[in-house]
Formats: sequence, C-alpha cells, structure tokens
Amino acid sequence: MRRRETAPDVTPDAGATPDEGRIGIVVGKKHAPRAVTRNLIKRQAREMFRQRRVSLAGWDFVLRLTRRFDKGTYTAAAAPVLNTLCQTEFAQLFDAAEKAARKGRTTSDKTEGS
Repeated sequence: MRRRETAPDVTPDAGATPDEGRIGIVVGKKHAPRAVTRNLIKRQAREMFRQRRVSLAGWDFVLRLTRRFDKGTYTAAAAPVLNTLCQTEFAQLFDAAEKAARKGRTTSDKTEGS
C-alpha cells in the first residue's frame, strides 16, 4: 500500500472521488490455474475492499497472489473451504492495512501475504 501524494484527476463519470482508496489485483495463471478460481479470488478481494473503502481512503493498494492454489486440493472453485480461506486471508491483510492507514504510514514486507 502507498499513500497518494496528490489525488489524480478523476473524470465525473468514474464514480469515485479523488480521496477514495483504490485497489489493483494480480492473480496469475501460475498461482491459480483455473479461471473460475482467479475470478473468485478477485471478486472476494474487491468486495472486502469495498466494505473497508472509507477507512482506507487516500491509499492505493496492489494485492498480488504469492501462494499457489492447487486445483487438486479444491474440487470446485466455489468450494466452501476455498471461500473461507480467501476471506480469512483478505481479512488479515486488510486489517493490517487499516492499522497502517490509521498510523499514516506505508506498509512494508510485514503485511505481505498470499
């Protein structure tokens, strides 16, 4: 995460104010081979971020998957265990991001996760 020094120009139809938090999500095929799994991960990350957007205002985030999701472990992309795993990981990451945002500093390698 990084604090935005100056707010970028926002077009009126973008639906976001310059002070709102922004997120970029990177989930490669190497880490999640199935497209449905990648989409599930991105959907859950966006929803978790949307719920916490107010407390993360003025910050830019890049969420990058670093651990593989073995397709043999999860029988389906919508498996409850995969949903729970993603929600738990994202909750931990965004909790750490909110804590860092309240302190007004950028996060270091300590908050990097899956």
